[in-house]
Amino acid sequence: MDTEKLNKEIREAWFKDHIVRDHVRSNMIDGRKMERMVWARPDSSIYRVDYIRVGGVLHVSGDLGFASYVWDYWGDSNIDLAWIGHCDVGYFASKCQASEAGRDFRLWDPATLRRRLDQLFSDPDMFESEERCEEIRANLEESMGYGADDYMSSDRDWYRWCWEHAQDIFGDCWWELIPEGWVLHPRCRAHHMGLRMYAELMDNQEEQADERQTCESPA
Repeated sequence: MDTEKLNKEIREAWFKDHIVRDHVRSNMIDGRKMERMVWARPDSSIYRVDYIRVGGVLHVSGDLGFASYVWDYWGDSNIDLAWIGHCDVGYFASKCQASEAGRDFRLWDPATLRRRLDQLFSDPDMFESEERCEEIRANLEESMGYGADDYMSSDRDWYRWCWEHAQDIFGDCWWELIPEGWVLHPRCRAHHMGLRMYAELMDNQEEQADERQTCESPA
């Protein structure tokens, strides 16, 4: 999966015409702060995302699936949606506690696994010699035969192949290969991108307000 290309598609295609359709803040009975924001096109629910933050807990729903992200479950965290939008996507994803794709909100991608295996064999520091590298590559291809696509098509098939063959081919470091096909789910990236674009919008509004204030201030 080309993450740079995916991020570009989410920003420029999925969220091309998105605006903040609704944004409210309030205090709950228990003292925690609640914030709700609807990120959507003006006249459509396509790719609509609803964000509800209660204290340090963020619930996301809408046209791009659902998930819950937790920073501080019981306390009244000082975070807000704009603060979350400034977070790195990896940090954001690490806070996921539940989603339609599981707690890790990941997706199995055979193309990513193939690319990482190619990178492994192109790294001169991974093997003691070029001859050893070619030997291991040949053993890998022989063990998979014509079924390489089948072995990589799902995490279970890849795990099964690793258990049966990887240690004999790669030695003691074989277990590092097991998670190589997992990537962050596109919907998790979209949840983060919506908040990132919202945070950028808030930053631009603050800059414009500061410029107006500077221009209006007496000399």
